[in-house]
Amino acid sequence: MKTLFDIDNPVFAFLSRVADLCLLNLLFILCSLPIVTMGPALSALYYQTLKMVRNEEGYIVRGFFHSFRQNMRQGIIVHLIMLLAGVLIYADLRIVMNMENGMQSPLFLVFLLSSLLYFMVFIYIYPLLARWENPIGVNFKNALAMAVGHLPQTALMLIVTLLPLIGLLSFSVRGLSFMMLFFIIIGFALMAFINSFFLVKIFDIYTPEEGPSPDEGQEI
Repeated sequence: MKTLFDIDNPVFAFLSRVADLCLLNLLFILCSLPIVTMGPALSALYYQTLKMVRNEEGYIVRGFFHSFRQNMRQGIIVHLIMLLAGVLIYADLRIVMNMENGMQSPLFLVFLLSSLLYFMVFIYIYPLLARWENPIGVNFKNALAMAVGHLPQTALMLIVTLLPLIGLLSFSVRGLSFMMLFFIIIGFALMAFINSFFLVKIFDIYTPEEGPSPDEGQEI
């Protein structure tokens, strides 16, 4: 019984990790409620999950709010840009789809590819805010460059990110209830944690062994 609560016990380590992710998920949801602060909250979420992957997380709450405050301004601006871009792409897609033979139109393919690029950039932009201090334009440039330059990893992260969100569109009441409960308890943090395994390896490529710290700027 004593070994069950040993910090080196795999079961205890697993339960501790799950508890940390649940706490992170709660912090993310609470800090995202004003909507406009979702950008800094996402950045703070990835700040912690990137550290968790490296086993460097320290105090979860303190680390989360450190990043949340540090990236408040840029996070809000980036989030508003992404929100506006997402609304415009969605509106354009809806307009084209409602046209006669709209789905056969070249415009449909253009906006579909725009949607794909949008989600590819979305996956990288907030972790980049958490990892390096750069101007907003440089962060977007780096996000696109990494997304295209690491397509296999990007594709896997797209699956991790979009599949649970697609589950929210389930017409089954039971399925919808389950997915909502999943997101409320651990969903957002778990997706960020899984993606962070890919992101850490990608970011290491652009970080020299004796190179900049996580708070120093770098352009890809």
